[in-house]
Amino acid sequence: MHNYEIDPERLKLLYELESDIDYKFRNIGLLDQALTHKSFVYENDTSVYHDNESLEFLGDAVMGFISSAELFIRYPDMSEGKLSKVKAFLVSSASLVKRSQALQVGKYIRLGYGEEKSGGREKRAILVDTYEALVAAIYLDGGIHQAEVFVRREFFSITSMFNLEEVTYTDYKSTLQERLHILHLPEPHYHTVDELGPDHRKTFVVEVSIHRVIIARAEGRTKKEAQQEAARLALENIKSQPELFSRIAETAGSTNAKPPSIPGEVE
Repeated sequence: MHNYEIDPERLKLLYELESDIDYKFRNIGLLDQALTHKSFVYENDTSVYHDNESLEFLGDAVMGFISSAELFIRYPDMSEGKLSKVKAFLVSSASLVKRSQALQVGKYIRLGYGEEKSGGREKRAILVDTYEALVAAIYLDGGIHQAEVFVRREFFSITSMFNLEEVTYTDYKSTLQERLHILHLPEPHYHTVDELGPDHRKTFVVEVSIHRVIIARAEGRTKKEAQQEAARLALENIKSQPELFSRIAETAGSTNAKPPSIPGEVE
């Protein structure tokens, strides 16, 4: 599969990432493939290079299995519904982006010229997909034990920072609707503006608007996840951008609208 010689400068980068993730690959080509975006392959020799799309698919399944097993063991009394929601939170796009950024994964990705120029190293979808491919590469190279070590360290070392009961029931869409009601503003509307990636690995792009004023845009692996993230960003934007609130109130023609001086922080 990996029938090409990796140049010394590229190897230096790969060794740097190995050090950061505390795992040394037996087959360094697997790591290189995990970090190769399809745009790079399109612009080079497709008979030599392989992109990371199939690894993304596998990595998603590996993370799901390990997370499910770990949650089952750690929280034996938690209901199936709560376990599912906590797992969804841990492996959500928002969570994977943060883990990817913490490891500076964008620094190591092979990108095509166009994707490079358009800021591909910082794009959420690319960071999420590459992180999943990285998990798959570790699994294929070192087996399920090494994948478990990585996933546990990456995700379960941070669970102490959250109140799992609160995480389970976070519903930003409901919170946004309630807050807008208090502010005497119309209900929000969610619109799917784009669907990216292959059918088995869709990324949905959703915009949330209030009376035709777009207040946030977000991505997610499902429309529901994208809507929740858009609602979360909308709550932050309304609070931090007074001019946005004024535009909404003016467009809605609301004479009773109040400024967003509601106590409480958005998580």
